[in-house]
This record gives sequence, C-alpha cells and structure tokens, in this order.
Amino acid sequence: MSTMTNQIDFVCVRSDHQVTTLVEALTIHDERWAYCPSAQTDGHEWRPCGGMSLDDLRRLLQRFPVTRIAHTGSGVRLVERPPLSE
Repeated sequence: MSTMTNQIDFVCVRSDHQVTTLVEALTIHDERWAYCPSAQTDGHEWRPCGGMSLDDLRRLLQRFPVTRIAHTGSGVRLVERPPLSE
C-alpha cells in the first residue's frame, strides 16, 4: 500500500473533460491523488503528471491546456493544444 502525499500524481486528459474554468476536482486513482479539470465522476483518461502541487498543476493547465501528459525519463513532457481562452 502506498502512502498518500499532498502531490497530484495524475491528471485527466480526456478531451471532453477539459474546460475553460477549472474546478476543485480531486479524487483518488491507484491510491494517489488525481485531478480532473471538469470534476467529472467517471470516464477519465489518467496520465501521470510527475507529482505536482494542486496550485502548480492548475496554473499549468490554465496556461497550457493539455491533451496528454507523458512522463519521460527526464521528467514530465507536455503535449499541449492552444489555450482555451486568453
């Protein structure tokens, strides 16, 4: 059993779960914190995000809406789409 931390380890990248106004949407995935930008309750497409604080993750998603986050050997790599709104 893993130990929970205050870091977000997964983010939902399902395209219809991406929204222009982020909401408080923490849940548990694989015994770790996970965040869905739209607070949907099911149908997620989880990707590891490297263990970020909630504030850092929200700032990142507001600036660079993500369709996929991939963990690479050298860290977290973002595959982004254009910002939802300026």
